[in-house]
Amino acid sequence: MRRLLLVTALFASLAQAAEPIAIEVHRDANCGCCKVWIEHLEANGFEVDDHVEPDMAAVKTRLGVPHSLGSCHTGVID
Repeated sequence: MRRLLLVTALFASLAQAAEPIAIEVHRDANCGCCKVWIEHLEANGFEVDDHVEPDMAAVKTRLGVPHSLGSCHTGVID
């Protein structure tokens, strides 16, 4: 039992010490799923920098995202 408590305490402290992962999200203003995706990211420890874009095709071209992998939102992690 004592080992279980020590292991639990160790993992709890590691989880608290972890830095949030910064992600830059580019999204279409008219899409509801993009907002849900951002909520999901934030709920799972990501720090989201939200960019509403008027032309997602231009953003994807600039970022080098192939057309076949395109969607209404794109995330960039350094």
